[in-house]
Amino acid sequence: MSWSSIEWNCEWKLLHYAAVRFYSPVLLSMYEEGYEVKIWMTSDEHKHITGELAIQLVLFKDGFVQKEWSVPVDIGSNKSAQIFTIDTQELFGTKLPYYEYISENPIGRTKSFLQAKFNPRDITVNGGAEISNLLFFVPLKSVALQDATIATKWIVQEGDVWELEVSSNEVAPFVYLRFEAEHDQKGHYNDIPRCAGRFADNGFLLHKNEKKKIKFFRFDDAKRDLKLLASSLSATYL
Repeated sequence: MSWSSIEWNCEWKLLHYAAVRFYSPVLLSMYEEGYEVKIWMTSDEHKHITGELAIQLVLFKDGFVQKEWSVPVDIGSNKSAQIFTIDTQELFGTKLPYYEYISENPIGRTKSFLQAKFNPRDITVNGGAEISNLLFFVPLKSVALQDATIATKWIVQEGDVWELEVSSNEVAPFVYLRFEAEHDQKGHYNDIPRCAGRFADNGFLLHKNEKKKIKFFRFDDAKRDLKLLASSLSATYL
């Protein structure tokens, strides 16, 4: 990593949040090859890992889970293994490789995405962080996303760690949380955010009507008014 992923005041850019995921001790990977979706798990843990992998085919339009699979996982320490394969015939009802798709297919490539989440039996695996990933079957510019409204609410404030609840009325990919900068007495933008810090997660996908709780770790020690912070918090998505 480099300073290009961090702001001048040590705030994390989206690249830095993504790096936390792809450099995590346990990595879940999904990709298409030919007529199959292949799912791999890579573990840098110095212990055996067992658990269940939950896979879902989700519609962009209403967040409906079209299909789902549950796969037992058993992987040794410092190992990488393919743990599941899904045929495109099973996903889309037609056996087409990734470079061909039928847009009018109601559960086709432009209508849905694949999500996977590993639930380990040992909650200390991966430092307790979530192990998950998404697979979009086409570039998101080809997807007719529904207009989403992102709602935020501060629910806990304890010392330098706060907790935020984020929700959406539609599927919203790559939700980005940040504080808007302050303005000086003349109303000029001064590039200083109202509260410096980092979120426990950012650039994530929100499901329809999902309520996601995220911790915010403050870098500064100034007292902040939650009403002011709530008004300056920006939540955008792709």
